[in-house]
Amino acid sequence: MNEQLKERADFHVHLGDRTAQDLITEAVEQNTRTIAVMDRGNTRASKLKEVMEVGRSEGALIIPGIESFTKYKDVMFELIGLDFDLDHPEIQRAFSSDGEVNIAKHCQKVEFQTRFLREQGFLLEHNDQNEPQWQAINERALDTAYRLSKIVSLTPNNAGLFKELEDELQLHLEKYPYHAGDLKAKFLYGKYFAAGKPGFRQWFQDYKTIIDAIHAGSGVVIIAHPEFTHTPNAPKITTYIEELFDEGADGLEGWYGTLNGDQLNISLAERAQARGKLVLGGSGRDTSYNNTRIGIGEIPAGRLYIPPTTFLDIQKYKK
Repeated sequence: MNEQLKERADFHVHLGDRTAQDLITEAVEQNTRTIAVMDRGNTRASKLKEVMEVGRSEGALIIPGIESFTKYKDVMFELIGLDFDLDHPEIQRAFSSDGEVNIAKHCQKVEFQTRFLREQGFLLEHNDQNEPQWQAINERALDTAYRLSKIVSLTPNNAGLFKELEDELQLHLEKYPYHAGDLKAKFLYGKYFAAGKPGFRQWFQDYKTIIDAIHAGSGVVIIAHPEFTHTPNAPKITTYIEELFDEGADGLEGWYGTLNGDQLNISLAERAQARGKLVLGGSGRDTSYNNTRIGIGEIPAGRLYIPPTTFLDIQKYKK
C-alpha cells in the first residue's frame, strides 16, 4: 500500500475482464477502500458479488454499480446506478445478461456488427487465440463491437487487409500510444464502431427505464462525467442537468479521472447542491484504456482525491 496516500473513495471503477482479487489489490495499494464497481449495461451479479466478498476480506467496502448509455433530447450520455439491490427483480430484468432487455439487444448487436465487419472484407474465425472473445460474446458481454474487432485482429487470414491499413494503423498509434498492446482491435473499433462511425448504432436503453429500475432496487442514479461528449461538436448533457434532475437523476459526477485535471468541477457541484443532489465521481478506471488508476485518477499525475466519507452522503440522501 502507498503509505503516503490518504484513504480515499472511488465511485467509478470498471470490472471488465479483471479478477476480483486483481481489482481489490490495486484499490488497496492506492489506499482506496470505498469503491463502486461496475460494468457497462450489465450487472454480472455473480461476478460483482465475488468482488464484494474479496473486498470484505481486505477491509474494503464495495458498492454495486452499473453504467448505461442512453439519450436525452438527442444527446448521448451515460447514467450510473449505485448502491442498489443486485437481486431485485427490476434490476435483473433491466441489467442482467439473462434479463429480457439485454438478451434481445445483445442478439441484434452481434448480428449487425458481425455482418458489418464481413461487409468490410474481414473474416471472423475460431482459433485458440480468439476463443475467449467468442466465449465472452456468447455469455452476452456488453462490449461486442470491441470483442468482434479483437477476433478480426486475431484471425491470421486477415493479415492482407491489415497490411493495406498500415498507414492508418501508424497514425492511430501516434495519436493513442497507450493502445500499442492491442493496436489492431482498438484501431478497428475506432474506425468502424465509435460514435459517428459507419458501424455505430445506438443500442441504448431509455433513460427513464434506467432511472426507474435503479430506484426500484433502492439505488441512486448519477449523471456520469457530464462534460464528456461522445460525438465531436455535439452538445453536452450539461445543457440538460436540471431537466434530468426533474426526471429523477439523484446527482452527478463532479470528479472524473480524465477531466479537469482530476479536480472537482465547482460549477457542476454547485448546480447539484443547489437542488439537494449528490456530487460523486471517480477515476473511471478501465483496463481497456489503462490511462487511470483506482483512487488517484489519470496517470502519471494521480491528483484525484475523493474523501471516503462521501459514501455517507449517499446514505443520508437515500433516507
